[in-house]
Amino acid sequence: MPRPETEVDVEAYAGASYPERPLRIRWRGRWRRVLSVEHQHQEPDRRCFTVLLEPLSAGCRGDIRLRLCYDYADDAWQAERLTGRPEDQQLD
Repeated sequence: MPRPETEVDVEAYAGASYPERPLRIRWRGRWRRVLSVEHQHQEPDRRCFTVLLEPLSAGCRGDIRLRLCYDYADDAWQAERLTGRPEDQQLD
């Protein structure tokens, strides 16, 4: 069963178009850097990214992977936490 998406604040790089790449996300009240973009795809009404966030602290392991989607019509970002290994994820 899919988890509900949550509206979040995202800072993203915008070169030729917005968004090209998410840089930081406010996740659970704290700004976290995006360590890597594992996947991205374009849908007719939104652009989606699978990202890995930095850990909460230097000694903390606990990778947080999210599916971030930017909705063009609403000018808003949505986030859904992903669980499991990256290779197990089904992406559209």
